[in-house]
Amino acid sequence: MRVELTEGHGITARVHEGYGIAMLWAGPTAEVVVWTDGQWFRWWTGRLTRTGGKVYASGTCDNPATIARRVSLRYTDLSAKQAGPGNELRTVAG
Repeated sequence: MRVELTEGHGITARVHEGYGIAMLWAGPTAEVVVWTDGQWFRWWTGRLTRTGGKVYASGTCDNPATIARRVSLRYTDLSAKQAGPGNELRTVAG
């Protein structure tokens, strides 16, 4: 996944492991943190449930290229929001 993010999407990523999981920090300031237990990847989407709980995205470890693409989309969204008002990504209906 780190290689896919770095080579395929140009996003610097660091990996730390221990206690049966690995954590990947995507971006220079760790904007997106991805956890894996070797079977699943998980990361916070930035959304909350109605009761205030965090909504997580996940995917299996059998396709790191797809997961890296999804993580890069989250990273791009966060980067645009950090750039300031008016720079947020927008979805166009239709």
